[in-house]
Amino acid sequence: MKLLFSVVACLAPALVQAGDPASGSGAAPSAAVAVAEDSLGPNTPLSPQALVRLVAVRNAAAVNAGLQQAVSGNLLQAEQALYSPKLLARVRTDSVNRPRSTDEYTQVSELVNPSGPLVARYKSLDVGLQFKLPSGAALDLSHQLNDRKSNLFLPPNSVEYSGTLSLVLKQPLLRNAGRAATEADLRIAELDQQLDVQRFSKSVLESAGEGMNVFWQLHRAIQGLSLREVSMGSLRKLQADVASRVDAGFAPRTELLDMQIALSARETELVRAQRAVLEAQSRMRGVLNLGADTATEASFMPQVPPGEAPISRDELGARLEKARASWPVLQLALLRRQQEGVRLQFARNQALPDLSLEVGFNHNSLRDQLNAAWKDSISNKNPGWFAAISLDMPLSNQRADARLAAQTVRLEQADAEVQAADRSLSNDLLTRIQQLQSTLSEARLQAQDVRAREALLVADQAQYQLGRARIRQVLEREDDLNESRLRLLDSDVRVELARLALMLADGSLLSHYGVDIQH
Repeated sequence: MKLLFSVVACLAPALVQAGDPASGSGAAPSAAVAVAEDSLGPNTPLSPQALVRLVAVRNAAAVNAGLQQAVSGNLLQAEQALYSPKLLARVRTDSVNRPRSTDEYTQVSELVNPSGPLVARYKSLDVGLQFKLPSGAALDLSHQLNDRKSNLFLPPNSVEYSGTLSLVLKQPLLRNAGRAATEADLRIAELDQQLDVQRFSKSVLESAGEGMNVFWQLHRAIQGLSLREVSMGSLRKLQADVASRVDAGFAPRTELLDMQIALSARETELVRAQRAVLEAQSRMRGVLNLGADTATEASFMPQVPPGEAPISRDELGARLEKARASWPVLQLALLRRQQEGVRLQFARNQALPDLSLEVGFNHNSLRDQLNAAWKDSISNKNPGWFAAISLDMPLSNQRADARLAAQTVRLEQADAEVQAADRSLSNDLLTRIQQLQSTLSEARLQAQDVRAREALLVADQAQYQLGRARIRQVLEREDDLNESRLRLLDSDVRVELARLALMLADGSLLSHYGVDIQH
């Protein structure tokens, strides 16, 4: 008995250590984002930072990805119970009434009814613990008590009690041997959980990118509406001046018709600008997944930050190295490659023959009292042992070999995916930087155009005041200037969208706006 408990005592620290793998504590990973939802109402000020935070916690796709991350965390927690011991218990009662065999006839000659049937009653109680070891071995520690009553015993129908305490270790030597094979499912579950973390990051990144795209569309719509309103206000002031000039006989009445045509055209543009704002507000509410109770009340006023410094092509190398460490698409490909590598290692192990070593130690007892049988079974009396080697090997290993070949191809596919993702990242970054530089140049040229048209309008207004130009010329200059300002607004928005595309390409959008996803 001391030998049995000393073996268990030596194994206990390894079992405890293996039951708490370094991969995690078993708690489901949190998909929460370190942001707080602000109250939403009419004309809610909305900065890019606030929008990205709101998208992270409200967007439907991001929320769904966060829930999937929680699912994979629970599945990982289930796999982390790999080394948890199992309690086994069994109680059995048998009642026997059958003709006796020849051996049983000759076994006992002093029976009262030597020609009668065998009448017996057997009871047994088995209790044990089963352990899984990192080496792949199975360790069983069990105790069995038997209560037997039979008319073959002397005196007839007397009772005998027996007990057996046993420790059995079965260690695979080839297939399923070693920590890598034992913990293959656990490692796969860990990588699945990491994959869902990256999918969550990717979903939040894409949702934030969509939200920022709508943000700049809304900014463009509101600023365009403001330009149209300013243009309409200046036209109405000019209308009063033209009417006084016509009444005083300093201008022909056709000037009034020109003013009416201009008013109608600008009112039409104003209505279109108002509709564009309503559509952009609706898209913003959709991005933020607002329900029907708040969708009719919530509207937003974009708070545009100051312009940032342009990005040069020289920054490509630094951005590329940083993106390789954080870009979700590349990280997903790398994790899938790791996962296929684990599966390939397990497939190689499963292609090996099943060769196992089994050893056991036991203590036995046989008494006419239950307590005596129990005490003898846990003492050092009547020790026994056994050792065995078993081999299970198919004559044709085609099934395992085919699975190994298939898994080898899957790993090659994962390698190709990693290479493709890395090349796509570098090409995309270069393209986005070039696009940003191009849009910045376009915006600078458009700003020069606006300044030139402003100077032309001032000159034509001066000529009109002196009576040397007609109102139609002034109105055309104003329309040209308004369109130029709208083109400048479009150019500025394209600059921000190009900057947004660059941050999406290298995965820096969330960190740029201070959003930290707690893994």
